[in-house]
Formats: sequence, structure tokens, C-alpha cells
Amino acid sequence: MNHIYQISLSLRSRWTPITNATCQVLFSTLEFTGSLEVLDLSGNPLSYCAVQSLCRTLRCPGCQLRILWLVNCGLTSSHCEDLASVLSASSSLTELDLQLNDLGDHGVRQLCKGLRNPACKLRILWLDLSPLSDPVIMELRALQAENPQLLISSTWKPCVMIPTKNPEGKGMGNRVTSFKQQRPQSDHKHMEPQATEDDFWGPTGPVATEVIDREKNLYRVQFPGAGYYHCPNIGLCFVVTREATIEIGFCAWSQHLDKTPLQESHMVAGPLFDIKAEQGAVAAVFLPHFVDLREGQVDTSWFRVAHFQEHGVVLEVPARVEQCYTVLENPSFSPIGVLLRIMSAVGHLIPITSVTLIYYYLNLQDVTLHLYLIPNAEAIQKAIDEQEMRFQFVRIHKPPPVDSLYIGSRYIVSASKNLEIIPKELELCYRSPRESQLFSEIYVGHMDSEIKLKITDKKTGNLKWEALLNPGDLRPAQPMIPAVHKDAPALLHFVDQHREQLVARVTSVDPLLDKLHGLVLSEEEYEEVRAETTTQKKMRKLFSSSRSWTRACKEQVYRALKETHPHLIMELLEQSGGVSVGS
Repeated sequence: MNHIYQISLSLRSRWTPITNATCQVLFSTLEFTGSLEVLDLSGNPLSYCAVQSLCRTLRCPGCQLRILWLVNCGLTSSHCEDLASVLSASSSLTELDLQLNDLGDHGVRQLCKGLRNPACKLRILWLDLSPLSDPVIMELRALQAENPQLLISSTWKPCVMIPTKNPEGKGMGNRVTSFKQQRPQSDHKHMEPQATEDDFWGPTGPVATEVIDREKNLYRVQFPGAGYYHCPNIGLCFVVTREATIEIGFCAWSQHLDKTPLQESHMVAGPLFDIKAEQGAVAAVFLPHFVDLREGQVDTSWFRVAHFQEHGVVLEVPARVEQCYTVLENPSFSPIGVLLRIMSAVGHLIPITSVTLIYYYLNLQDVTLHLYLIPNAEAIQKAIDEQEMRFQFVRIHKPPPVDSLYIGSRYIVSASKNLEIIPKELELCYRSPRESQLFSEIYVGHMDSEIKLKITDKKTGNLKWEALLNPGDLRPAQPMIPAVHKDAPALLHFVDQHREQLVARVTSVDPLLDKLHGLVLSEEEYEEVRAETTTQKKMRKLFSSSRSWTRACKEQVYRALKETHPHLIMELLEQSGGVSVGS
């Protein structure tokens, strides 16, 4: 009975059940023990009845479990239907580890059904990807493309050298450890913060990313403690040993690579990052790459990480290479990115994973599409999303190409109807997120029936991608959106979208503050804003706290602005096509 008392008193626990009976006692306890948030059952064989009992408990409203590790528990595809029901049931679960289990293609497809349910809150799913077939891998890739906040990956447990200390605080050298065993302890119940698209996801949920300069793609993030953190929008992952502040920027490969002979012998395989971090704080960094390893054409020994330093460029051999990431352990930082040696036997025909992005203009009476074909790099997708949003284009989510494509190859864009497409030919190439990306503009006009878009290889004529667009895919944006689920991604709110204009053009701040006092601003915040000497300084001070505003708070700000500055708000609405995304 000691284990049960431990569970009732602790926020985290590892349980070692022996029989089905003890499992049922534990799982029934979870239903009433709201303080338990992390449970590790790894290494314990679970029967079908035990899994059923566990899933029944996880579906109960009283269960607050967020993280569940079921590594090497003897699970098979027969268990996945019950696990999928948990994902579909709006449970509190945000991280699930199912590695070292024989789930098979059928089992993973069952999980995908649960992951696609709008009620699913899962943010991290650990799976063994290598045993899965190509179609199932593609289904998982499509799932991640549909939900950028979801990470599906294989093992992240890097064995890294971590300095240790004795009880007196003196160093005791290094030891090899797994971060899965270094779980941050907390005496406070987890409070779910409101996430944004730029956030990192870590052991306790989302961690806010501060935008230093959006035009230059400069960000800062402060991780609250040791653990693994992943940003779906940037594609970076960090394993940190302690609380750490990290700055992240993007560089253009052309500014660095063109000055070296490497451009003749190596191919760009991912974004070039400029990362700044405290010495020793980062145990491992996962740098994204878009080379497709599944084809068997690429040897992982060809991968290098380029460090551009004052005295020149240094090529580092990574600790390991995964399907989407190149991993450095105990890294040093300067502008760094992934390169691939070009072998003469292979030439430049390196298979890569790619994505197609489709955007349409909000004016439904005269439909124009933008179609991009790019390497599968989240940083590029994010840059394109932001660029298209500025011109009021909205993204339509469609699956990526099924087969590998090749950098430097040319592809033909066509449609089932006689549409005007300019240009009809696209070259698949890598461009930095800060550079303009190539796309085809497709003029549709009035869309009253479905359209099939196709991309074919110019050289072979083989079909590489197709998608069906229905009139229902183009939904008019309403002037106000009454409600958005807290976990659903959303368009930028009006006050975020027009922040710069509001700071520059609001002429009377005090009446605005009076309307926000008590609703959005505390007494202290109200006085701090009023104390500023100029109108623009007051507005900047007001917006300095906007990171903590909920969408309901932003809606209050929007309404107050409409009442105090109606002509300005009307002008900004007209500039943005009459669209205001509210709470």
C-alpha cells in the first residue's frame, strides 16, 4: 500500500504493478487523485485488461494525468483502439510515449484516428518509426502538417555528459545519463498557459517565445528548467540541463557558404540558425534537416554540421542523424546548419521530403491561389505563412507529396480546368526564410465546382502530387469569430495584426485606459501606462503586457479601441479586407 500513498502525495510517480489487480487499484486511484500529473509504467508488461482499465480511467474527468510513459510494456495493435479512444476523449493527456512496443501499421493507424479528433490535446507522441511502412509514415507526416503543435518522433533520450555535484555542491566530474530519467520536480500544480504558434513545448507545457525582431526573425526563449523543448513552428529542439535563456535567429546560407569552397562539395540540408546560449546549459540540440533517409540512397555518414566562425568554417560530425533531425551533443554555438556531402556516385540527386502550401485570397468572388513547392522546413513554412497573412491570404491544408523529390529538379503545375497559372514550372530549391520563396499564382475566378491541382516531374512526366480543392475549402472570414477552442490555432487577432499602426496612430490613450481598467489592466498596470510621457510611449507600455493577454482580453482592447477611435479602426479594417479575428 505504500505505493498508493506515494501517488496520493506526489505530483509524479513511477509505479511497478505486479498483477492485474494492483493495476486496477492504481488506475482507480488515478481517477480521484487529481494531483498526479506524470506516470511512468515503462518496463511493466500490461495485459489487455490492464490497458482497458487504464484507458477507462484516463477518460474520466477527474483524472488530470498529463504525461504517460508506456515504453516496453508489451503493447500491440490490439491495445491501440483503447489508446485512441483516450486521445479522442478530450483527456488531459499532452505527452504519450509508446516506444519499444510492437504496434504495427494497423495500430498506428488507429492512433491517427484519435489524433485527428478535434478534442485531442496531445502535443508529443513518441513512436518507433523505423518498423512502420512508408504509407503510415506519410500519414503521420500529413498529420503533423495538419497540426503544427503536434510532435511525432522517435526516441529523444540522448546519452549526454552532464556535470554532477555532490551534496556539498562540489563537482564530481561527468556522468552519462538519460534525460528521461531527469524529470524536473515541482511542488506546484501545473497551470495550463495559453499557447501561441511560436511557443516551445516542454515538460510542463508551452513556454512563451519573445519576438525580438519579427522582420529579422529574431527570438528569445527562457526555459524554466531541465528537459526537452520543441518548437513546431521553427523546427528546433533543445535538451537543457537547467533553466536557460536562448536566442534564436536565422541566417542566409548564401552570405556564409558562398565564401567557402563547400558550395561545390556540399548541399544545404536545412536552415542556418544563429543560436546564442549560456555555456553548458544545452546538452543537445536537434537541428532540422529535410533529407529523406527512407529511400536508402543517403548514408548518414555524409551529414555534417557547419559552424561559421570568425576564422572560417568548421565541419562537425553529428552525434547521430534521425529522419528529421541531426543531433549535436554538448554543442557550441555560432551560425550553424546541416550540410550533406555530395557523393560523385549519387551526384546531385539527393531525395528530400517536401511540402506543398496553398493559399487563397479572402475575396471569394474572385479566387486567386498561391502554390508553393518547398523543402520540408518548418522555418520556411512559418515565413511563408506570415508573408501570405500580410496580404490577407489564408492557407488551405492539404497532404504533402507522397514520394521523395529532388533539389534542383523542375516540376510542372497543372489543373483539371483551364486555369491561368503563372509560372507553370517550379524549381525545387532551398531559400532562407528571410528570402523570397518561389510560387505559382493560379487565377480561378468564381469557384463553383471542385478543382484538381497536380504537380508532375518535368523530366519524367510522373505525377508527384495532387490535391482536390472544393468550394467548401474556401470559407469566408467573418467580421467576428465568436469563439475559438483554446487549443485551436487561430489567425492573428486584430490588436496583434495592427500593433505597429495602433502604437503610431492612437491619439488619445487615457480614455482607452479608462475602459480597460479593471477588465484588462490592474490598478498598478493602469498607473504605469499613464505615467509615460508621450502617447506612443503609453501605447508601447500598454502593448508590453500583451503577451499575457487572453483572447478575451484582446477582444476587450478591440472594443475599447472601436469606441475611442472608430475612424482609425474602420480604416485598419478596410486595409485588412474587413477582417477582425476576435475572441
